[in-house]
Amino acid sequence: MKKKKILSIIAISLLATQVLSPTIGVAESTVETQLSEQDKIDTTNKKEVKKEEDIASRLTPMNNLDSENVSINLVSDTITLNVGDIFNPAEYATATNGSETIPYDENGYFVDIVNLVDTTTPGTYQVVYRVHCSDGIAVDKTLTVIVQEKEADTNNNNLVSDNVSINLVSDTITLNVGDSFNPAEYATATNGSETIPYDENGYFSAIMNQVDTTTPGTYQVVYRVHCSDGIAVDKTLTVIVQNKATEPSEKASIEASDKTMYVGDKLTENDILNWATFNNAEELTVGFKVLGEDIPVYKVDNTLAKVGMYKIQYYIEDENEKVIAEKEITLTVLETNANTTKMPPSNTTESSEAISTGDEGNQLTTKKMKDISDGEKTFPRTGETKSPLLIEFGIMALLASAYILNKKISKVN
Repeated sequence: MKKKKILSIIAISLLATQVLSPTIGVAESTVETQLSEQDKIDTTNKKEVKKEEDIASRLTPMNNLDSENVSINLVSDTITLNVGDIFNPAEYATATNGSETIPYDENGYFVDIVNLVDTTTPGTYQVVYRVHCSDGIAVDKTLTVIVQEKEADTNNNNLVSDNVSINLVSDTITLNVGDSFNPAEYATATNGSETIPYDENGYFSAIMNQVDTTTPGTYQVVYRVHCSDGIAVDKTLTVIVQNKATEPSEKASIEASDKTMYVGDKLTENDILNWATFNNAEELTVGFKVLGEDIPVYKVDNTLAKVGMYKIQYYIEDENEKVIAEKEITLTVLETNANTTKMPPSNTTESSEAISTGDEGNQLTTKKMKDISDGEKTFPRTGETKSPLLIEFGIMALLASAYILNKKISKVN
């Protein structure tokens, strides 16, 4: 009986041991895991502390930077740069801690915390410098940076206004809408025998350029040379921007041939225009001009008054008054044909005038195609011209009178 009790107690003990053992194992495992993670955290913290110590080791110790002893000194409160200059903020400020210099370091205690400078664009910019101090106070100072276009140097002792001149390719040039315009291509400047280079930021440049090649119109470009004596030498170019002429579907042309006429033949401007055939000239301007000596005609009946050879040039112009076709002929005026009796104008004191194109003989006479048949124009007066037929008629009358008188005298005798 006792043996049975002892065996029962042993069995119960063994069972209790089996049940409790897994729980104890889990608890021990959990404790070990927690300890391991804590060890890792401690290790990481040690590394972070070491990193901060490394940073601090290359900087001025924080406890030395007292804001009351720290100052930032600028080379000037405001500096001026030209477009294209290089800007380095470290060159324009220094910082001190008492008598010691605080080094400029983008990753350190002395740095620019604001830098808006853009040296490609004219303007006014701000740069803010800062020193981070150990007492938690930041010491700041602001630098103003002005970026400007490079100014022309007007103190060149070699440029004396009396020796300087500006030469244009032409006082007026004509461009089509859409053409490019570079002012440097249309003017040169010289200082005696030396050329002054064109430079928008130098001594010779265009100080005014209104040209807009997208819009038809007349524009001005003013060129200037800045001289050492304070005098500016200027010259103005006129630029005409016009619509591009529309090319006709077929090329315009003129057909005309030389003419021969006689003194006393009638001639008007319309006659001259009608001698020519203008091909593909619809909606274009056609006309003629007399080259050299004008063609003299009598005012009373527009008859030719003088022997000679006269040059006539026909032309066709486009809408921009550009001549696109020309044809030249010769008009030969001979003495009156022996087989034809040509009587002079009845008013023998009437003066003659000339078919011409103006006092200079080179101005264009313009008519639209539809106007060719319009009424005759009054020709400009060019001076007095007597008819040679009148003189011949007078001589013949005198001879006839003398002959008749001689007959009468013979009969009397």
